Amino acid sequence: MDKSVTIDFEFDWGSRIKSDYAIRHVSEKILQIFKKQNAKGTFFISTETLPSSKEYIKMISDEGHEIASHGHRHTLDYDTKSKEELLFEIKTSKELLEDLTGKQIIGFRTPAFKRSKYTDEILEDLGFIYDSSTTRSSLRHRYKPMQYANSKKLIYVSISTIRDKLPSGVKWINLFGYKLTGDKPYIIYAHPFDFLSMREILKLYDRDKISPTVLLFYLARVGSLYNTLEKIVQNSTTIEDLIKNEVYTRENLS
Repeated sequence: MDKSVTIDFEFDWGSRIKSDYAIRHVSEKILQIFKKQNAKGTFFISTETLPSSKEYIKMISDEGHEIASHGHRHTLDYDTKSKEELLFEIKTSKELLEDLTGKQIIGFRTPAFKRSKYTDEILEDLGFIYDSSTTRSSLRHRYKPMQYANSKKLIYVSISTIRDKLPSGVKWINLFGYKLTGDKPYIIYAHPFDFLSMREILKLYDRDKISPTVLLFYLARVGSLYNTLEKIVQNSTTIEDLIKNEVYTRENLS
């Protein structure tokens, strides 16, 4: 099975809270699981986290994983911003990551999967090769299938779906099983804060800022998410390697 397990590095709770607790407490455990399975992945970095994530990013890169951009500030709603604002966010992220790793950054993922009509043009101008912000599923107002995906140059690396309905996040796979459907190769995603225990979540965060629905989602677990990740990462590789090995073509992405 051709697949890549991807990790989005951002502040906790989707950067709704400027806390780096999960990055500091979960990153090494995630890397240990990849190493145990002799697997590789792609890590999309929101560069506003760099003051606390630099050592982990260097570790990730040194262990052969791919570093990609998740923009600078994660809280931006890209489809409401001007072209100039988005250029600053994406260019800043790319330059910071390239300075830190010494490697060319070729991949991008929009915060919250919300693309803009300017995203493709900016990515092309900055020399990105692929975008992994597109989805094949729709979930309320958050996920919009193939939103503004009109580029003839970029490779679209879409998030896979579970049972043709849900985006293939590790949390969803944990709840509903590992039955990915639709396009191949399979692209799966997770965040460090996904792996926090409910005790940690209730201790760290203001409950008034967390909806009951979200709390129930975090309560609903089938065993350990680390065990789920360990199964999922088997045979995972980087998106960059999938492209180099020509697993992706324009035909199976359109």
